[in-house]
Amino acid sequence: MSVEETNVKQNGRFCVLKIGALMAVIYWLIATIRSTILIADSSFFVNIYYPGFWDLALRVITVASMIGASFYLQKKLNEVKSERDTASEELSSINYLIETGDCPVIELDHHLRIKHANKAAAVLTAIKVDDLEFNDVLSTLFYPEDQEQIREFLEQSNQEILDRVVRIKARRMQKCYVTIRAAKELVEGKVSRQLLFLNDVTKFVTELESAEQRTATILAQLDQNPTPILLIDSQQIRFHNQAVQAAVQIPPEQITRETLIEFIETNCRDSEPLLQAIAKTCEESVPQDIETTFTIHGQERNLIIHLEPYGDEADTTAVWVRDITDLRALEHTHEQSISELAEQLKAAQANEAELRAEFEQHTNACRTERNQLIDELSSERQKNADLAAKLESLNDKTAHLESFLAERTSTNEILQDKLAQLQRDNSQLLADLDRMQEQWESILMPIMRTDRSGKLIKINSAGRRLLGLSENELLQSYLAGEQPAKLTDMLLQLDAGEARVSAELEFVHNEQKIILSCHGIKLNKPEGQFLIYGYDVTAFRQAQRELALTLDNSRYELEDVLNEVEIERERMNAILAGINDGIVITDMYNRVIKMNPKAEDVLGIRLSQALERPVHFIIRNHEIIDHIQQTVREKLYNHEFTLEIAPPHEQSIITLDCTATVIHDRNLHDQGVIIQLRRADVS
Repeated sequence: MSVEETNVKQNGRFCVLKIGALMAVIYWLIATIRSTILIADSSFFVNIYYPGFWDLALRVITVASMIGASFYLQKKLNEVKSERDTASEELSSINYLIETGDCPVIELDHHLRIKHANKAAAVLTAIKVDDLEFNDVLSTLFYPEDQEQIREFLEQSNQEILDRVVRIKARRMQKCYVTIRAAKELVEGKVSRQLLFLNDVTKFVTELESAEQRTATILAQLDQNPTPILLIDSQQIRFHNQAVQAAVQIPPEQITRETLIEFIETNCRDSEPLLQAIAKTCEESVPQDIETTFTIHGQERNLIIHLEPYGDEADTTAVWVRDITDLRALEHTHEQSISELAEQLKAAQANEAELRAEFEQHTNACRTERNQLIDELSSERQKNADLAAKLESLNDKTAHLESFLAERTSTNEILQDKLAQLQRDNSQLLADLDRMQEQWESILMPIMRTDRSGKLIKINSAGRRLLGLSENELLQSYLAGEQPAKLTDMLLQLDAGEARVSAELEFVHNEQKIILSCHGIKLNKPEGQFLIYGYDVTAFRQAQRELALTLDNSRYELEDVLNEVEIERERMNAILAGINDGIVITDMYNRVIKMNPKAEDVLGIRLSQALERPVHFIIRNHEIIDHIQQTVREKLYNHEFTLEIAPPHEQSIITLDCTATVIHDRNLHDQGVIIQLRRADVS
């Protein structure tokens, strides 16, 4: 607050007391003059100090009453001024909070035109506040397909929240989505003024669209998978891929839980256990594996059906089918090989019996060849033992081969599943890498990766274009003045373990200074590297400096305007006091805001009692309201009429000749009425 404002307030604080004291002095002088005139041979100076006991007592009582009334009026005036200052400060505080708040706020009039928008709304729409004001909010911010619904929402007095997300017109690259909440001021059941609170939900809408795209991609991959996959519950089939359609030979729109059960009962060799297992998995969430035989395309196929509970829902089951027909055929081939080896063993045992019979037959006939035959017999026995050992070895090898084949088959299936999963993960990672690379290059803010020394390792296109950065260069070389020290301190804090560090750095590019609000993040991999990104706040800092200068200039201009207003107010009071007719000034709500002394005398009421009261409270005739409304409605400047009133302190009714004139501001808006009063019985 300036010294001049303080002096004005101090001077105006005791103005009523000063006037009361002045009136007391004037009264004392008038009483002295009267006593001097009425009492012969009396002195003026003696009458001032000691006019007589009764006269002195009367003067003292009158002066005390004046001073007491002045004290009371001064107290009431101070209370009114204090309340007015408090209300003004609260209103300024609320306006400041709305203007500087993070939530975009737009004020609308009853014609849905923008009266004011705060800085957050201008930032959200990328439109200057001056370009937003006095424009229709529907055509300025909303697209044609949403305008009718938003108009209904704004015109309804009982709805404060719009139950949907709408897209607004914003001068920026990305689409902008918001939710709307309205605070409405109602006059006679109609919306006269309202505040729109816009909540930016662009990020959430973008993430939702991205999640829907990823879900569609996963469903497409499952649909193309050669393994039959289903997702069923107790009522319906929620999902099935093309492999299921190819297996059951049923059109996609006809595949239901009932048609699937009918297919199982028709083509499954033992359908009852399979249906019971499906029902048990849906009801009890118990995973199961069922091996059964199906007739598919006229051929019997051995299948393993895997049943697995899916998600958080109790009755939803994921089903996928694995064909093991080739594995069973391979097992059958191994069984045949084992049977052939057993037959060969039986044939060898039969040969041994025949040899023993021949030996017994020839023993009696060939005594001379006994030793030779004994040797041959021993040799044959040794051969038989070797054959038995070989047969046992073959049996062991066969069993080992069977177990090894089973292990290799199981391992091969697991490896195939892992290989397919790795291929899918690799494709997804490559797609994510390409998408991240495109996003890296398309981001408009400078992003760079550095090591502990500040050496640039990777830079996006915005960093090269805006700051002229190059890889394998020190970031400190692009900074000016004390900025390298700030960057070094920022890197040391990140290296010390800080999760996120922010600093404002000043770059020099093409002989221009660019100020970035930089944020640093320490990367987990590779170790010892940091990611730094920043926002260009050069224009914001320049605007801050210009705003400070503008505020200083506005403050001085406001002080001058206040002084001029005070002077004009004193001049108007002097003019009104000098007018012989009574003058009453009302505002646009027919409340008294000004009266001259002549009007107080005519109406028998003081301005302090009539201030902010309805005009018919002081001009006690309800016809005055009709005349004021006619003056405002027809924009009359000398509307003459006559009223009869009964002043509070008079017994008789007096007649007033009145003239009413409408008051306009510079925009020709109605601001009130001036009423000129003159008693008809006084010329």
